[in-house]
Amino acid sequence: MMKEKYLKELQEALENENIQNIDGILKLYQSRFELGYEAGMTDEEIIAQFKSIEEIIEENMDEDLKEPEPSYEGELDLSIFSDFKIIRKDETGIHFEIEERAKEYIELSIRDKKVCLSTKDKSIFTKKHRPNFDGKMFIGSNVSFSSLLINNINCDVDICSLNCENLKISNVNGDLNLEGVECGEEFTLHNTNGDIKIMNLVSQQFKVGTVNGDIQIKELCCDGVNMSTVSGDIVIDRSNDSVYSLKSVSGDISIKSGLSMNNVSAISISGTVKVGGQTVKGDLNSKIKEAMSKIVF
Repeated sequence: MMKEKYLKELQEALENENIQNIDGILKLYQSRFELGYEAGMTDEEIIAQFKSIEEIIEENMDEDLKEPEPSYEGELDLSIFSDFKIIRKDETGIHFEIEERAKEYIELSIRDKKVCLSTKDKSIFTKKHRPNFDGKMFIGSNVSFSSLLINNINCDVDICSLNCENLKISNVNGDLNLEGVECGEEFTLHNTNGDIKIMNLVSQQFKVGTVNGDIQIKELCCDGVNMSTVSGDIVIDRSNDSVYSLKSVSGDISIKSGLSMNNVSAISISGTVKVGGQTVKGDLNSKIKEAMSKIVF
């Protein structure tokens, strides 16, 4: 099969260049083949989406040669922004690009591996015309966070390539777009009214709760997932076979492929929970009726 041939060629090329963590790289591409099969793709279609072997080697050689920077701690208050982007660049450290007229409203400090962006005067939120600015945070190629807290109100946020042990995002009314997020321990996401799109997420634990806003995830790889929705819909295209706890009031939850029904516990009132197109039996009303029937008066 083309899969075995590709993985053998990749392994030989990595060994010839003395790349570290060869087993981890091979496991990553093995899992990508499996996800492709679950989506009905052929070996040729899957391989066509990969970078060339030369590019894979170059990426990992770069990582081997670079000394990792100490992890940062970060807290970002995006209350005065209407658009904010977190972008990884081929440089060192962290720096911001923020509109000049926004600086009178914020306090920004980067000191002792701690990053803090805060709002000076919360009373501006009661004014008829609250300020709305654009901002960017650029993070170096080897920058990671031990913890990062993002509080967001009415701001559209884009995050591209982020490594963080513990990530927590509180989102109200803004839209979030995340791509290439990796969390060593936990990613906690609280969402109200905003729509969220995640291209690929890797995290040991993923906890998400949404009210009204919809969440779409293209690819998810976690050890444990805890999801709850009041009226927003959650859709996951592909997931590894993790342990899921799902709760829904009236919103729908759908995990399209990669997950076994045996690893899912679900409770719903009027929302629908589906795994691989099959409805998970977790209706709360039926559970209440069953419990009532066993009571002896």
